[in-house]
Amino acid sequence: MVLEDGIPKDFADQLLSALTQFGLIFLLLTLVAFAVGFLVLAIRYGPLPAGDKIYRVLLQMLSDLGGSRLRRIFALARLAVLESIRKRVMIVFVLFSLIMIFAGWFLDTGGYDPGRGYLFFVLWTTKILIWLLAALISALSLPADLKSRTIYTIVTKPVRASEIVLGRILGFGMVGTALLIAMGLLSYLFVVRGVDHTHTIDPEALRDVKGISGKVVAKKGLTSKDHGHEHDVTIDLDKATGYTNVREGHWHEVIANDPKDLSKGYTLSKPLDLLNARVPIYGKLQYLDRQGHEGRGISVGNEWEYRRFIEGNTLAAAIWTFKGVTKANFPPEKFKDGLPIDLSRIDVFRTRKGDIESTVRGSLALRNPKTKVTSHAESFNSKKAYIDHHVIPWKLEREVIKTQAGATKDKSAGPLDLWEDLVDDEGQLEVILKCEENAQFFGVAQPDMYLLADEGSYRVNFFKGYLGLWMQMMLIIGVGVMWSTLLTAPVALLATASTVLLGQQTQFINDALNSILYPTHDKAVWGGGPIESLIRGFTQDNVTSDFKVTGATAIQFMDKILMWLVWLVSKIIPDFKKFDNSHYLIEGFNIPASVWGSQLVDLAGYMILMFLIGYMFLRNREVAA
Repeated sequence: MVLEDGIPKDFADQLLSALTQFGLIFLLLTLVAFAVGFLVLAIRYGPLPAGDKIYRVLLQMLSDLGGSRLRRIFALARLAVLESIRKRVMIVFVLFSLIMIFAGWFLDTGGYDPGRGYLFFVLWTTKILIWLLAALISALSLPADLKSRTIYTIVTKPVRASEIVLGRILGFGMVGTALLIAMGLLSYLFVVRGVDHTHTIDPEALRDVKGISGKVVAKKGLTSKDHGHEHDVTIDLDKATGYTNVREGHWHEVIANDPKDLSKGYTLSKPLDLLNARVPIYGKLQYLDRQGHEGRGISVGNEWEYRRFIEGNTLAAAIWTFKGVTKANFPPEKFKDGLPIDLSRIDVFRTRKGDIESTVRGSLALRNPKTKVTSHAESFNSKKAYIDHHVIPWKLEREVIKTQAGATKDKSAGPLDLWEDLVDDEGQLEVILKCEENAQFFGVAQPDMYLLADEGSYRVNFFKGYLGLWMQMMLIIGVGVMWSTLLTAPVALLATASTVLLGQQTQFINDALNSILYPTHDKAVWGGGPIESLIRGFTQDNVTSDFKVTGATAIQFMDKILMWLVWLVSKIIPDFKKFDNSHYLIEGFNIPASVWGSQLVDLAGYMILMFLIGYMFLRNREVAA
C-alpha cells in the first residue's frame, strides 16, 4: 500500500502553480481567439470595421455578464432539473443499486486485501455511470431544444445568453450532485458491510505456551474460518487479551469475555487496518552505496526506475530525513508507546534460490542529522505487500559499532532520548533502513516510509474521495454544455467524449513533449514525435535506436512544432486524472486539504473558461433569428 504517484505538494505551491498556468493559458487563448476573429472579419469587411465589430462584441459581452440575474439563472436551472427528471435520469441510480445488490455474490472476500477490491469496484462503477450521465444530459439537451424550437419560448423573454449557459451548467450539476450523493451513501454501506466480519475461537482448541520458568503464560491457536480465511491467534493470559496475525490486509484484537474465567471464551474485534485514512509525514530519501557513499541506488534491471535497491550486508542504506518531528505533531500523551513509523512497501530482489515467500531480515536505526548520534539498529523481517508498522520507543539504546575485534556499544554513557538526542533543534530526524542479509536487496522509493502522524476519519475520507468524482462530473457537464452551444447533438456528444479521452492523456502528452525537447528527461517517452513515430512504424525501426533517415533533422523540427501545438491544447483541456483521488482512498491514506483544495481552484478556473467559450458560441448563433 503506497502512493506510487509520489508526495503531494504544499497547498500554497499548488495554488500558485495552478493560478499562474490558468492565467497564462487564458490570456493566450483570448489573444488567439481575438486574432482569428479579427483576421476573419478583416477579410470580409476590412481592418477598421473588423476592429469596430470586435469592440462592440466586447462591450455587449460585458453588458450581458454584468446584467445577469441570479433569479433568472436559478429559474433556468430549475427547468434543466425538470427536463432531466422527465428524461428519467433516476434510472442511473436504479441500475447502480441493482449492481450493488448482486455484486456481493462475485467479489472475492478472501483475497489479499478485500477492502481494496470493494473500493475499486464501487469507485469505477460510480465513475462510469456518472460520466455517461453527465455527458448525455449536458451535450444533448440544448441541441434538442434548438431542433424542437422550444428554445424560442426562452429567448423571446428577457433572458441573456450568459444566463442560459449558467442555468444549464447549474441545473445539470444539481441533478448529478443529487445522484452522486445517493450513490456515495450506497457505496459506503456496501463497502463497510462487505468487509465487516469477525471470527470465533474455541477455547478448548488452544494450546498452552510455557515461559522460561515452565509456567503457562499464553495460549495459541487458530480462529474459525470466515470470509475465506482464518488467523493465528496469541492470547496473553496475564492481560486476558490477545491479537491475531495479519491476513488479507487486516488483523483482530482478542478480548476475554470474563478476564477471571477464561473458559467462558473470547470475542474478536472487527477487522483492524482494513479501511484507513492514515495521515503521513513524508521525508526526503537518499541512498548510500555499498561503500557508504551517497549514490542513486542500484538498478536490478526493472523497466521502471522509480524504486531503487540497496545491497544487503554492506554499508548500503536508504536514509529518510523527516521534518516536523515535534511534540506538537507527536504529543507523548497521545503517542504513549513511541514514534510510529510505517513501511508501506519493500521490494525484495533475491540473487540466490530459496523460498520466495520467506522474509528477508532488515534493520531500522534513528540518527540526529546534525550531531550524527545514532541509535541501536532494530532488526525486523520484511513484509512484502503489507504495511509494516513500527513504533520507536522514546528511550533507545545506543548504536552498536562493528569492529574487527567484535561488536561494541557506543562508549557514551546511558540510553538515548529520542527528543533530546536524536531529533535536532529544527525538528529533523533521520531514519536509516538497511538490508542485513548477504546477496539480497531491498527496493524502496520515497513514499515507502512515513511517520504516522494521525488516523483520520475513514467516513470523511470516503466522501472526500467522492468529491473528486463530483469535480470530474462537473467538468464533463461544463464541457458538454460548451460544445452543445455550437454543435448538433451527436457531434456535441462526440466532441465531449473526445475532450474527456484527451484529458485522460495530458500527462503522456507532457512526457512525449519532454522526450522531444529534453531527451534525457527522467520521464521521456521513446520513439520521437508524431511524424517520427509514424515513420518508425512503417519501417519497423526500434524506438530506442537513433533516427537515421533522409531529412531527419527537418522531421524532428516539425515534430517539435506539432508537439508545442498539442501541448497548448493539452493545457486548455482539463486534466481529468488530476481530479482523481481514488488512489488515496484505495491505498488507505487521508486525502490532504492541499490536494482537494487546489483541485477546487482548478475546477473553478476551468468552469469559468468553459462558460465564457460557451457564451461566445451561443451569442453568435443568432438563436432568435
